[in-house]
Amino acid sequence: MIGGGISGLVAALRLAQALPEARIDIFEAADQAGGKLRTIDLGSGPADVGAEAFVVRRPEALDLVSELGLDAAVRKPAGRSPALFSGGRLRPLPRNQVFGVPGGTDGLDGLLTSDVIRTIDAEPGNPAPWRIGQDISVGAMVAERLGREVVDRLVDPMLGGVYAATADALGVRAVAPALASRLDAQAEETSSGGDEGRASLVDAVRSIKSTTVGGQVFAALDGGYRRLIDALVTRISVSGRTALHLGVRVDSITPEGSAARLAISGQAEKAPQVYDGLVCALPFHAALPLLAGLSEAAAEPLREIPYSSSAVVSVALAPGVEVPDLSGILVAADAGRAAKAITLSSRKWDHLDRSASGRGHVLRVSFGRLDDDSILDLDDEALCAQTRIELAEIAGIDAAGAEMRPTRWTHGLPVPGVDHQRLIDGARRGLDDQSVPVVLANSAIAGVGVPACISVAQTAAADLVAKWQDESHGTSRL
Repeated sequence: MIGGGISGLVAALRLAQALPEARIDIFEAADQAGGKLRTIDLGSGPADVGAEAFVVRRPEALDLVSELGLDAAVRKPAGRSPALFSGGRLRPLPRNQVFGVPGGTDGLDGLLTSDVIRTIDAEPGNPAPWRIGQDISVGAMVAERLGREVVDRLVDPMLGGVYAATADALGVRAVAPALASRLDAQAEETSSGGDEGRASLVDAVRSIKSTTVGGQVFAALDGGYRRLIDALVTRISVSGRTALHLGVRVDSITPEGSAARLAISGQAEKAPQVYDGLVCALPFHAALPLLAGLSEAAAEPLREIPYSSSAVVSVALAPGVEVPDLSGILVAADAGRAAKAITLSSRKWDHLDRSASGRGHVLRVSFGRLDDDSILDLDDEALCAQTRIELAEIAGIDAAGAEMRPTRWTHGLPVPGVDHQRLIDGARRGLDDQSVPVVLANSAIAGVGVPACISVAQTAAADLVAKWQDESHGTSRL
C-alpha cells in the first residue's frame, strides 16, 4: 500500500479482510496517517483543516463509521444557511441551483443583471444543441447558455469551494454527472435518430431538483476526522499482519517477474522489499515517477490531470466576538477578494459551539484557486494578516487577538477536466498491460469527498484480489 490517506487505509482494511493470511504493508511518507483528513487542536478543541464533513446521501462513509463503532460521534449540521458575498455585500445563496447553475430566477434579483435574468428565464424555450455523451467545461457551457455573470457569481463560488479551481477548468461529466445525464436524456428525446438533439440547462437543473429527496445532506464527527483515522489504524493492525510505516517514502518500483521490488527511504523495520501486488494510493502528481517505472503507458495520461493548491487558515476568535448567523460564506469570483470561502464552523455545527463555556467562535478561511495561488506565497504571518482583512471586509468579523493556524495543501486537489474519465481509463489499461498487479486509489478517480474515496478504495481492493486469483484453481497467489 503506497500512501496512508483515507484511500490507502480503507484499501488495506478490505484487503486484510479478504486475504487474512496476506502480509500487508502501508508506506506513508508523512509523520501521520490520514492524508487530507487532518485534525488539529485549536482554541482548546479539535478542528479539521482538510475535509470537515461528508455527504450522507451516499452510504460509504456512514457504513464505515458504523463498522468502526463511531455511530455515537456522528453529528448533523445546526441548520443555518450559507450566504454569498457579491457586489460588496452578503446575499442569501439561491436555493434553486445545482453547483450554482440556476433552475430558475428566484433569489437572483440584485445578484445578476436584469439582462442575464431574462436570459435564464428564456433559456428553456430555446434549448441549445447537445451531443449525447459529449463533455465540455462547466464554465464554457454555462457562459455560452446563460452568461458569464452566472459563472463568476454562482458557479465558480460553488465549485471553487470543492476543487479550488475555476469552472472553466472542470469537466461537466466529472464534477456534475447528474447534470450531464439530464442533458443527454433531453437530447435523446429531441434527436432525429442520431447522437445530437437539443437540451435546456435550466430544465436539467429543474429535473434534478424535482427528484432530490429533502433532509440532511452532510454530517461530521465529534472530535474531528482523527477519530476515524485512529479507529481505522487500530482496526487494520489487529491481525498483526498489517503494518503502517510512517515517515517512509517509496522511491521506485521495479518489476521482478510478476512481483514488484520497492526501493524505500526511511525506517520500515522488517518490511520486505518485494511484493505480489500494489495499491498506489498517492495523488497522481506524486505517483507519476513510480508508475512511469512500471508503465509509461499508464503514466502518460495521468500527466494531463492538474492539481490545485490551497490554504486553510483555522481561526479561534476571542470570547465575545460576534459572527454572522450563517453556516458559511462563499465569495464570488468577481468580488475582488483573496479568500474564496469562510466556514463559520461553530455556527454550522452545534458541537463546535463553545460560547456557552466562555470560549470564542471557531471558523476557517480558504484561499487559493488553480488560476491564482499567489496568496500561498505569503509566509504564515502575512497569510494570517490577510485573513484578518478578509474576515473584516467580507463578514464584519473582528479577528484581533484570534488564534490562527495556517495549513497549506500544495497540489492538494485534483482538477478533473474535460474527458477526465478517458485519462483514468487510459492509465488503468496501461497498468493492466504489465505483469505486476497494481491498482489505483485516490480522490482523482471518481470524485473528491470522503464517501467517494472510500468507494474507490474498496473497489481497488476487490480488483487487486481479483488480479491475484488463479483463474484455473480459484485460489490466491498469496
